[in-house]
Amino acid sequence: LEKPIKAYEISTQAPINEVHEWLLLRLDSLTPEYLKQNKVQRTYMATLNKTGVTVEEFCEMPKLCPGLYLDFVTFSKDYYVINSAMPTPESFITLEHTSTPHGKELFIRYALREIKTRLDQTQYVGGCLVEIQAAVTNVKEKRLLDLIQVQGVMRAHDDLSRAFYRTLSELRRQQIWRQKIGAIDVTPEQINE
Repeated sequence: LEKPIKAYEISTQAPINEVHEWLLLRLDSLTPEYLKQNKVQRTYMATLNKTGVTVEEFCEMPKLCPGLYLDFVTFSKDYYVINSAMPTPESFITLEHTSTPHGKELFIRYALREIKTRLDQTQYVGGCLVEIQAAVTNVKEKRLLDLIQVQGVMRAHDDLSRAFYRTLSELRRQQIWRQKIGAIDVTPEQINE
């Protein structure tokens, strides 16, 4: 019942696929404020992506779009050991990342490209959030109904099992009683003379 919902379970009811699955775990956090902040970050990213991010633009990011910079720091912690809670932009300038399709590139460009993909996916899911939430509710209700039906079968089995053992116990008592009644005592009586 508490198992995470997969995209294939709701793909017939909502326009979603496997690339959006990570967002299904975070549906509660997709509030209107979060989606608004996401849109601001996407707008800021659009200005960066037209020309490619420069070192100066990246160094100004904590002031101009702090939410995006925080996402960048969080993303980079998956790849590098970061010693401070909030590192400076300058500490990321020289980091390089080797990825298969793009070869060796600055980590800044790689991370911002990945963050942009996540922002786009979040915006897409936010656009059809009502449909997705309805589909998730349907899946949870179906799981609950299946669980109730399985428990109903198990309960019937338990009831039959109890009734069987109760009847068996009574049969054994009757057999013991019949043995006692039907037993003939052949021990000789002692006669006192």
